[in-house]
Amino acid sequence: RIEPHFLFNTLNSAAALAATRPDAAETALEDLAALLRARLAHETAEQVTLAEEMTLVAAYVRIEQLRLGARLSFAPDIETAAEQARLPTLTIQPLVENAIGHGVARRAEGGRVQLIARCARQTLTVTVINPVAGRCERVPGHRQAISNIRDRLELAYGNRASLEFSHDACSFIVTLVVPQPESDDMT
Repeated sequence: RIEPHFLFNTLNSAAALAATRPDAAETALEDLAALLRARLAHETAEQVTLAEEMTLVAAYVRIEQLRLGARLSFAPDIETAAEQARLPTLTIQPLVENAIGHGVARRAEGGRVQLIARCARQTLTVTVINPVAGRCERVPGHRQAISNIRDRLELAYGNRASLEFSHDACSFIVTLVVPQPESDDMT
């Protein structure tokens, strides 16, 4: 789903940038178009490489940086072997969206979202870490991202994939584990 708040915030940001930073406005609209295209075509491509999924993540992060500025830091750490690993389309982007919306954006000082991806023993592991927002009002939304991703993993892999989360006083951590075909050359 595309959240209406996100859609209108992006359009308003692009409109505000049009006169002073037209290149940034154009990039924001191109990023929004890429995200909308992926969401609308979600049914056509069942799986993508992590590198392909990360282009959507990067587009989303660029859009959010227009709104949050220096308050948002994104730190991807993707092992080369993980870039060609396959996973269901639109699996990582919603996790990063949650990390920003429920963590970073709700903190006055903002924060950093870390994304760590490793591939070993025919398994892709992606971890997304964001700061905990503390005591804040709930963010509007449908609260479906994690359950939708879990359902899609179950359909694609049965019990061979997982999506788990944990937290402590400072961080919220989501770990996605997706099996990879044995024929791939993975360490």
